[in-house]
Amino acid sequence: MAKILQSLRLRFFGSSSSEAISVGVDAEAHPRLRVDAGGRMTWGDGAGAGDVYIQRSAAGAVTIAGALDVTAGMTGAITSSATAPVAPGAGALWFNSTTGTAYIYYNDGTSSQWVQYGSSVAGATGATGPAPDLTGPITSVGAATSIASQTGTGTTFVVNTSPTLVTPVLGVAAATSINSTTIPSSKTLVVTTDTLAVLGATTSAQLAGVISDETGSGALVFGTSPTISTPIITVSINVQTGTTFTPVLSDAASIVTLNNASAIAVTIPTNAVVAYAIGSQLNFVWRTGAGQPTITAVTPATTTIISTGASAIAPKLRVANSVATAIKIDTDVWLVTGDIA
Repeated sequence: MAKILQSLRLRFFGSSSSEAISVGVDAEAHPRLRVDAGGRMTWGDGAGAGDVYIQRSAAGAVTIAGALDVTAGMTGAITSSATAPVAPGAGALWFNSTTGTAYIYYNDGTSSQWVQYGSSVAGATGATGPAPDLTGPITSVGAATSIASQTGTGTTFVVNTSPTLVTPVLGVAAATSINSTTIPSSKTLVVTTDTLAVLGATTSAQLAGVISDETGSGALVFGTSPTISTPIITVSINVQTGTTFTPVLSDAASIVTLNNASAIAVTIPTNAVVAYAIGSQLNFVWRTGAGQPTITAVTPATTTIISTGASAIAPKLRVANSVATAIKIDTDVWLVTGDIA
């Protein structure tokens, strides 16, 4: 056997990957061990190129390519199992996969034993991820009832407080009461758009019982031939102090007073301008002013004034404090009557 009795120093290689030393078997095509000038040591089976190596990869760091087989009993061996390794060596490491605790096989100079040196510690709870899509049956909390199928469409679950349902199809109601009130089985459903016609006959007294701002008492009055007992009717007073006046629609329910030192011209408009109902009355009072009121039409060719006055189409109130009434007897025909001249 050859021996080297002093240090061997090999230099003058072209690069760190240049082969410096190789060891092999004569009959094999490749070396079993190859050492590069950079210190990389590569091993193989001789039949092919080396398949594992170890080398310095950075300052203070070593890289191993290939699986590292650490036998039991070797210092630093790590075993993960539910039971302790058999015949461990001093310094062997064991992780109990059942309890999640770690041990080191320690020799204190007198005896050897497994000594626990760490345990698994739960880390902080991570953020909650998005809720998964629901599939399969949905079981309610605290009950055995499951929802195995559904009806309808949409993407929103309906819960029991103020839900909004879109075009629901409601079946025949099976409930017999609402808030302890019995639902009659042979009554008509009434909605807010219905008229009183869907309800039973209602008396005037019953109707008055649900109205809070009525005036008077007795039976309900309709427009055709009503019988009214001792009515109290008031009208408004329209005070005019100018020399011209043309009535408006609201004057049919008032008394117009006329008072001026000069003559006053009262002109009644055509039906096209102010559509008084036939039968409407305009009441005029000449107050104490010296100006005498005369009643004519705004458009004589359209509106006709008839009276017993000296001028049938232009009657005058006779004296101060006289009253005259113009009554609409046709579409554009007015009869003026009263204390006229």
